[in-house]
Order: sequence, then C-alpha cells, then structure tokens
Amino acid sequence: MSQFERACEELESMAQQFSKAARQADRIAGQLRKAGEAGDHAKIQAARDQLREALVAVGASGHRAADCWPFDDASLQRFLEADYERELVALAKSQRLELHAMDDRLVAFPVVLQLQPTQRSVRISGKRTAALRPSRVLDAVRRQTRNAGTRPQQFIEMLYRAYHLCTRTGEMGARLADLFETLTLHPETRRSYGAADFARDLYLLDSSDVSETRSGARVSFPAATGTKAGRGVYTVIPSSGMPKQYYGIRFEEKEAAS
Repeated sequence: MSQFERACEELESMAQQFSKAARQADRIAGQLRKAGEAGDHAKIQAARDQLREALVAVGASGHRAADCWPFDDASLQRFLEADYERELVALAKSQRLELHAMDDRLVAFPVVLQLQPTQRSVRISGKRTAALRPSRVLDAVRRQTRNAGTRPQQFIEMLYRAYHLCTRTGEMGARLADLFETLTLHPETRRSYGAADFARDLYLLDSSDVSETRSGARVSFPAATGTKAGRGVYTVIPSSGMPKQYYGIRFEEKEAAS
C-alpha cells in the first residue's frame, strides 16, 4: 500500500474510532438525562461514572484522529513532486490498470492525469480535484474512461482552423506538431492541455465515424519518415495494447459543384 493511501486509510480508521466513542458518550449522556428526569440516584451515579470513562475515550480517540495525518501543506507538496506519481502508478498496476507517462502527464487511455503539486490537486481529463487518495483517483479514472476527451466533431473543426494557420495549401498537408503549437500558444493553455491530451483526441477522432468538417473537408493522417525518428510523433496506447502513432495531417477540400 502506498504511503499516501496508507495515511488516508489510517485517518479514516481514526475518525471512525472517534465517531464510535462519541456515539457511546452520547448514548450514556442520554441515560444520565433519563436518570435525572426520574431522580434515580443510583442510576445517576452509574451514568456519571460511565460518562467520565466515555469522555476519556472520546478525548484520546479525538487526539489520535486529529494528529495522525502526517502532511502539512509544504510536506504534501514535496511528496506530490517526488513520490506520488510512482505510488499512483504502482497501485494502478496492482489493480491491472495501466498508466503510461507522456510528457508531464499520465495516461490511462483515454483519460489523462496531470499532477499539480503546488495546488495540491490533480486534473483528470481537465477537471481539477483535490481528492488525492490514490484509490479514489483510480476510481475516477475508471468512471471517466467512456466520457473523456474532446468530442470528435468539435475537435476536427478546431484542427481544421489550426491547419489553415499552418499551411497555405491542403495538398502537402502539415505536421501535427505544428498544429499543436498553434493551438497551445498561450502558456495557460499549454499547462491545461498537453501533448497527451492532444494525442488522445487525435485517436478518438480517428477511431470515430467523424471524418469531415461541417464544410465538407475530409481529414486524413498520413504517416511520414518522421515517425521512424520519433520527432513530432504522438503515440497512443489504447486498451488493445497496440500503439498508434500520428505525425501528419491533411484536409482534402470538398470539390465545388460545377
């Protein structure tokens, strides 16, 4: 079990013990109230003794619950920067969920994870969450598997606009790396939408039934010698386990009716 997962489990356990002790104290307080209503001295004395013991248990369990969390803001940030990713990947592997590193992201296709240590959070396919418990993160990954990524029709229109900014002719095509640079010129955009997100959306478009823009331009993804060198190549590893590579893109304009 990872250090962070274990810390969460221990905190959960300590909180449960405190809650149990508090419920016990509340139950005894109810007995003391009833004894007071009746004026039953023997029951009052017995309930008072039990309540004192219960309050000791409440105090002890409360302190354990409050003090067992091993992180403060600074130490948690350091942990996220140095160790969290490794432990998340290890837990995923033990659950037969493959996480692949791509740039500064982790990918469990088609879900993309981005750790944000300074914010003590993680982005799961663009959605920020402060729920960092590894098992909780992996549960969220599984839930989002079917819904992650940009919608293919929306994405092809975005590619088409970027394509015309990168090339003056549709005959030769363009490098996908150039389109990605165009789409992510702003630093904030690059931080929230990385190469792993782009590769995922390329695959989702390529494997969908969307192949044309609304204006009728048909997209294709020609391979090139660049794929052999690995420069400017976007690689996706879908659930089938067979890598899919993307390098170039071309839009063939719809012929005007004569």
